[in-house]
Amino acid sequence: MMSTRRLTLIHGKILSRVFAAALSATLVFGAYGQDRLPPSFPANPSTWNSDEREQAGLFVDAQVNRLLTGEESAISKGRSSLVEALTFPGGADQYISQLSEVIADRLGPLMETQDLMIRVNAIIVCTYLKHPDALAPIEAGLKDPNAGVRYNAANAMANLLADGQLSNNERNAALQTLENLAADEQDTFVMQPMLDALDQTRDDVLVLRVLNDRVAWHVGKPAESYEAERETLQKVYIRITTNPSPDPSLINELARVSVRYMRLASQQLADGAVAADRNRSHIDIVDLAATALRAAHTERAAPGRPPENPGRLGAQGNWAGVAGIAGEWVEVLKAPPFGFADADLSVEP
Repeated sequence: MMSTRRLTLIHGKILSRVFAAALSATLVFGAYGQDRLPPSFPANPSTWNSDEREQAGLFVDAQVNRLLTGEESAISKGRSSLVEALTFPGGADQYISQLSEVIADRLGPLMETQDLMIRVNAIIVCTYLKHPDALAPIEAGLKDPNAGVRYNAANAMANLLADGQLSNNERNAALQTLENLAADEQDTFVMQPMLDALDQTRDDVLVLRVLNDRVAWHVGKPAESYEAERETLQKVYIRITTNPSPDPSLINELARVSVRYMRLASQQLADGAVAADRNRSHIDIVDLAATALRAAHTERAAPGRPPENPGRLGAQGNWAGVAGIAGEWVEVLKAPPFGFADADLSVEP
């Protein structure tokens, strides 16, 4: 085990406070203060008094102390104790909210440490928090240099947005942060929970805007998967096309996003830049885009026949032909009732 002196040198003031709190918890509250809260806590729907809040704080500090030891068994114990306290069967909503507030306050500084193991375990706990104060450590996690931390932070943000405890201003700020970070997220597996967090808002204008922004990221990266974008685009497509009275502007944006993905993915395939074992998501997003474009053509009652379905050419591996069909769709979308300009449909960064 690392000495207290060594840990203090690494983590500074964080440890000084936590070790003192852990000692106090042992002296004042015994086993409950160290390992678990009293059994009366979870079912209590009332606002904590000062003594109860202090007791909760001492329990949380004892678990944070374990996270900071650097020992795997202690870290696991600290994380599991916090999660178990947050997910106690029958726990009152007020209890969970108050405990989440206390935990969020303690976890915030941990997201600034250099120790990756500490940050990973701290953000995992954040996925269970149900209080607006969790925004600070979660947003720090979304900006973390480690993709694993960002992945868990995106899941935590999705949970927090779904929980309904954020004010309108807090929710809008959180969504803006997600939108800004999603445009340049470098790891495609992190994109899925990011897009899930955005999509569960059912704000199709927002989601289509983010999907449009992601096209530029894929330029020059033919080996990167489109799966996260394809899955989200499919959800938006279903929502829009199953609406009895879809908004024409949403149909236009769906068509715009679809043709841009179709152009880029089909051209990457035509260039031979995608290995055979990595091309499934490219093919799938081309197919989905073609389906969405034909639906948009019908919904908007566009004049003339739509371009050929690319399925036959795609099955033949004629991706240059598919790219040509995407070009035909560009011309359709430049004409009424869509009326897009060339720049709107470009795939250039």
